Amino acid sequence: MAGPWITDHEKQLVSKMMDTGWDNYEYVEEYISENFKVYFNSEKVELIFLEKKIINDVLELKTSIQFKDQIININIKNKILLDVYDNQSNIVFIKNLEKKNYYKFDISNTE
Repeated sequence: MAGPWITDHEKQLVSKMMDTGWDNYEYVEEYISENFKVYFNSEKVELIFLEKKIINDVLELKTSIQFKDQIININIKNKILLDVYDNQSNIVFIKNLEKKNYYKFDISNTE
């Protein structure tokens, strides 16, 4: 159920995605860009969308980020569908060189 804090634009994007499906990549990319943000050393970095898959009703996105400086810290803000579904959870996998980590986001943990 949507909370009162969800913007009209977000409602419109979610509605378009629900109506047209996750296959409508235009809306998916716009929605993800607004609700998923990555910061390296407190500097917002832009996602480069590489691949999209839907497996058993799960949307899997593969992205890349280009950053030339040494990465001291990473901050991720993930609100994807958290205002729409109370039980939504999102898992983010990060691979840097050969090191891999994953993080789970839900309504109580958006950063």
